[in-house]
Amino acid sequence: MSFGKGDGAGYYANMMDYSGTLYYGGGAWYTLYSSGISFVDDNGNQLYKIGQTNSVFNAVGRQERIRYDSPSIGGLVLSTSLDNGNAYELAARYHVDLPGAKLATGLSWVDTNDLNIEASPTNGQPLTPGSEFKAKQVLSASASLLLDGGLNFTVSYGNDKTDAMANAGQANQEGFDATNLFGQVGYLTGAHHFAVNYGETKDLIVEGTKGSQIGLAYVYDWSSAVRLFSSYHLYSLDLPSSVKTAEGWGDANDISQLYAGIRVAF
Repeated sequence: MSFGKGDGAGYYANMMDYSGTLYYGGGAWYTLYSSGISFVDDNGNQLYKIGQTNSVFNAVGRQERIRYDSPSIGGLVLSTSLDNGNAYELAARYHVDLPGAKLATGLSWVDTNDLNIEASPTNGQPLTPGSEFKAKQVLSASASLLLDGGLNFTVSYGNDKTDAMANAGQANQEGFDATNLFGQVGYLTGAHHFAVNYGETKDLIVEGTKGSQIGLAYVYDWSSAVRLFSSYHLYSLDLPSSVKTAEGWGDANDISQLYAGIRVAF
């Protein structure tokens, strides 16, 4: 049992990953270092940001909560938490060694209730100041399989549903039902980790929108405390014609991102 500020029961259940590249340019949370970058069209108009069109749909993190994690039962751990704002989470995580492989899976359900996590999407119409969606229910799952030879496979799924928007004015939004899909193939040998992945989020900021990403990642374990990493990501955005017409936008240009760094653990 744990109390106080921390992650809810479902946090990270959607990011099981044996590639060794998660948080270093690979893995399902590929928007971690790109969410603030904006798409533009050929006329230089600033469209939506990557973080508005793509999301891994995490559970609740860094909140006051009461959390319980069961003892491991044959590799299965069940978790639940009551978070600030009467939000609640349920999760299951399962780790098992198989002949010639090991498998990790995660499943989580979140109802944010009165936590009031703002999502703030728009259909391109003017909104009354202060209007926003409230994230309501999030279902997520993931699985990762590592073969003894180093080849690994990872998948992740997320669905986010919101309440209707208050004070929407002409937008007349009724909430949204967004889905995220992610798949990755990786290979690790010695201190080297490689991964190639694809992810797409549909209907996040408005129905009919699709944000997609193709990524390559490499991580080198220089020592137990030092990691070098680099990745390349190609982001694309498809917008419905209603949004482009309402805003006077053209097609979104693709975004190329090169990300590299070094991590030193103390």
